Amino acid sequence: MDQSCTPSALSLVSLLTDAAGQLAAVKSFAEMGSTVFSVIDRMVTVEYGGFFCIDPIDRQLRLYTVRGFSEEERREAERTAPDRHPGWVIRTGQMLHVPDIDADVEKRTTDSPGHKRKLRSRLFVPVCSGQICVGAYGLASAEPHYFTDTHIAMLRYAASLTGAMYGSLANEQKLSRQLQLVSEKQQELLLLSSPVIEVWERTLALPIIGTIDEARASHMAQTLLAMVVSHRAHTVILDFTGTAALDERSTLQLQRIVSAVRLLGSRCVFSGVSPQLATALATHLGEHPFDREQIRSHATLKQALAMRISPKS
Repeated sequence: MDQSCTPSALSLVSLLTDAAGQLAAVKSFAEMGSTVFSVIDRMVTVEYGGFFCIDPIDRQLRLYTVRGFSEEERREAERTAPDRHPGWVIRTGQMLHVPDIDADVEKRTTDSPGHKRKLRSRLFVPVCSGQICVGAYGLASAEPHYFTDTHIAMLRYAASLTGAMYGSLANEQKLSRQLQLVSEKQQELLLLSSPVIEVWERTLALPIIGTIDEARASHMAQTLLAMVVSHRAHTVILDFTGTAALDERSTLQLQRIVSAVRLLGSRCVFSGVSPQLATALATHLGEHPFDREQIRSHATLKQALAMRISPKS
């Protein structure tokens, strides 16, 4: 390669400093690879390249960023990467530089099945996070003996920056995934803890289990009111069999739900109220008691339902 095309030491320092600053702001592995390749493009003209990285969640080897590949070629390169030289570099943590593929008697590299263009030189540099190799940058050229010692040093430095960022991004990704799972579990718990059941024609039942926090009260209200409208419900039975007591905040949330049901033209009926719960309701209602004229209470859900289907109800 013409050494006049090799960047000066000063320009390398400037570009790599820029790369470090840009990497500090990336939010994904794909963005990280693209950022590094944007710097590489300013230091070396290369026809083909890729950033291979192990996904910290599923531990699969991904090809996040490519140069010179069609989408079909990228997919094939990613699929076969673990069994070819990218996988070897990541497993061993060693650099792989083949100045002339045609002269490589050891046949250390192989083209992916989907790649149709002739390559003559390859350079793969491992990306390490701590003591673990987590990825690799790969460059390839149709020209033999293309990559210089300066290119190797530059790519090694870029790989070290990437390795430092990998740990931070991996932790963020894992934390984001954990938060997503927690949110999903919370939604599942809300669904399980607040099931609205159609127990009779135009009659709904909502078992109240445990305390009612703001999130649960909001979910209960949305679900219950929607079903009151869709089922044209006449009666909503709030069953407290699974609740020993309610605090003041839970009681107020419950009162709002009862009022909203009433505004939709339906009525609420209580069932399964224990002596302890009755005391708590009487204690916490304070200046805003339920309208006892409009809310009936029954010992069990069965009795409440029997009163609903009775001609006298």
